[in-house]
Amino acid sequence: MRKSVEPAPRHLKRGAGASRALMRRWVAACVALGLATLGGIGVAEARPPARPSVSRAGPGIIVDVGPLLAQGLGGYAEALRAELAGALRAQFAGSLQPGERLVVLVRSISLAAYSGDVNVFELPDTDYLDGAVTLIGPNGQVMAKKDILATSLSSSGGAWYLPGGEQRRAVVLAQNFAAWARRYIQT
Repeated sequence: MRKSVEPAPRHLKRGAGASRALMRRWVAACVALGLATLGGIGVAEARPPARPSVSRAGPGIIVDVGPLLAQGLGGYAEALRAELAGALRAQFAGSLQPGERLVVLVRSISLAAYSGDVNVFELPDTDYLDGAVTLIGPNGQVMAKKDILATSLSSSGGAWYLPGGEQRRAVVLAQNFAAWARRYIQT
């Protein structure tokens, strides 16, 4: 006995077309969401800073982040400058003599790609803040100068997936840098 194959009823054929249309809408929605997400992400711009690269952090403390600004780190460099200035003020509170200036040049900052694990050498990943501290006397003479490479574990900023991790890591580096500056520069 032979069964004949009949074409599918018309209302069943519409279901396949409807699912294709639904799939197209879903893909279009995903693309739109992706574009909206990309539109919300800030893009780093390498343009001259609105403010000078050197600022006074307080009486006698000057922090220069010019090299970071030249690398296009704009707002991040300014945030690091503010954090480092605060840490230096705390470390050198009341110890600078009248007319003395503490000048800090931040040359570079390096944040390791941290994912909560150790690197290929089974060592923890490390962040670095490179700079120089100079104590200038009242007559302009250099009284002390020291290059400092401050380090901290990349895990110091907490969980890598939480927002603001890089800022927290920069805070730890700034505090570490200021502590070493205080240790090396006796006033």
